[in-house]
Amino acid sequence: MNQENRGADFFKGFLIGGSIGAIIALLFAPKTGSELRADIRRRSREYYDEADVKFGELKGQAAEIMEQGKRQAEALRTQAEAKIAEARAKAEQIISEGRAKARDLVDQGVKTVEREKGRIKSAVDAGVKAYHEEAEGKKEKA
Repeated sequence: MNQENRGADFFKGFLIGGSIGAIIALLFAPKTGSELRADIRRRSREYYDEADVKFGELKGQAAEIMEQGKRQAEALRTQAEAKIAEARAKAEQIISEGRAKARDLVDQGVKTVEREKGRIKSAVDAGVKAYHEEAEGKKEKA
């Protein structure tokens, strides 16, 4: 855009300088007042028309730049949405895998507790039985 500003500034300077030069040239030219005024009007109209054309071109360029910016913004938005959807899908996959692993660990824990519960019950029953046998053995001896 800096280049465009320089171009616009150069054009403005060119128009202003050309206008002033043309007016000075007309003032020093050997013409009657009415011819001079007619020349000034004609030159002013020419410069105005040139400036209007250049303004239209610059306006068109500005509109194109704005449209290009909108397209780029839309492309970036689309890319961002795709990345977000991809990240969301990856997160859901990780969460799903985590839940499955947690279920497996819980199932393993339940099985381990059940197995150990059976072993402890057997050990307690054996201890109780040994105690009763020992107690009966002492009663029989006494």
